[in-house]
Amino acid sequence: MTIKIIIIEDQRTILDAFELLLDAVQEFEVIATFTDAHKALNWIKEHTVDMVLSDVEIPNFSGLEMAEEITKIKPETKIIMLTTFAKIGYLEKALDIGVNGYLTKDMPINKLIESMIAIYQGKTIISKNLNLGVQLNPNPLTEREKDILRLISFGLNNKDIANELHLSTGTVRNYLSIALGKLNANSRMEALKQALDNGWI
Repeated sequence: MTIKIIIIEDQRTILDAFELLLDAVQEFEVIATFTDAHKALNWIKEHTVDMVLSDVEIPNFSGLEMAEEITKIKPETKIIMLTTFAKIGYLEKALDIGVNGYLTKDMPINKLIESMIAIYQGKTIISKNLNLGVQLNPNPLTEREKDILRLISFGLNNKDIANELHLSTGTVRNYLSIALGKLNANSRMEALKQALDNGWI
């Protein structure tokens, strides 16, 4: 059994370390590495790969955005997301997309290898501490509340948001007030920061 793997990681030092470690495993063959998720996705469209090992947070085009595209064009490819920070919203998005593994970068290498082989064989594996976090701290925001906070992140005021979402200004204020209450935030910017820090938007 040889599992053909590509690795996507925007930090070259980490990328090289993963490549070195995984290439030394008899069952694995690292056939390509990328620091850019766009380039990785274009490569995947033209090649056959068994498993994608990707960082979640990649600038410009995130690992999650890439994973969503891969599930559409190459659904047979196993996707493992790696993360340093336990942003619960990212895990929720990954599960919605249908990734096969969501693991922390600091897990022992032997556990990572065991998990990768198990995922290749058909299991879905989530690091236990991350899975617990989702149960303890689920995303409290509705889709509409998330939409409004996303637009706030672009600098839009309530009137602009209302026009963008085809709502009344009063309705936007109500949604925002509810979101602030859920997040125990005193301002729209504090609510936005909390949502971003947790990966909820």
